[in-house]
Amino acid sequence: MHETIHSLLTKQAKNISFLFYTLVHPFDGFYEMKAMRKGSFVCVFLNIVIFWTSFSLLKQYVGFPFMMQDIRAMNSLMDFLVLAAVFFLFCVANWSITSLMNGEGRFKDIVFTAGYAMTPLNLFFIPATLLSRVLVDQEAAFYLIFIYAGIIWFLFLLFTGILTVHNYTLMKTVLTILMTVVSAFIILFLALLFVTVLSQIAGVLNSVYVEISYRM
Repeated sequence: MHETIHSLLTKQAKNISFLFYTLVHPFDGFYEMKAMRKGSFVCVFLNIVIFWTSFSLLKQYVGFPFMMQDIRAMNSLMDFLVLAAVFFLFCVANWSITSLMNGEGRFKDIVFTAGYAMTPLNLFFIPATLLSRVLVDQEAAFYLIFIYAGIIWFLFLLFTGILTVHNYTLMKTVLTILMTVVSAFIILFLALLFVTVLSQIAGVLNSVYVEISYRM
């Protein structure tokens, strides 16, 4: 039992180490992720949960001069559902596009790439929240540096990951990401259309049931 726990902890420690390795060596990291089957769903899940937590903290506890919305209107559970939906939608959209464009990455590789790319957001958003508590309006640039640095690093890692796992050229990667965004909107539109149709069918069936109940 002790050896099993030790082995599990050692494996997770290596996964976390690889997470930070990918952070500073993205081309090598994402290549090893695809070619050597490195990466962990646990790290992806933790990155999503940590980002949800850091984003919720940023919205709720950011300094008053930087608060953009009424704290009473915030809903952390809804934030998590939206984050999970956007993450899954991006992965599905990218997989659907790259499957048609001879991408070499598997769906698992796309999930790992998107999940690992979120690391800079977690590293910068929490310090930005703490920093905002001691800054005034005139010092907003320092707060924005942390926010934009995390976002830019995230986008760079995501771009690098897509380029590497699918073995694309620079221009093909740009085209793929643009088509992924378009595909995501199409999938979202079709999903909303499907839900709307189901809702209308359910309404019609309910009306028929009520009508039959009255006549019986």
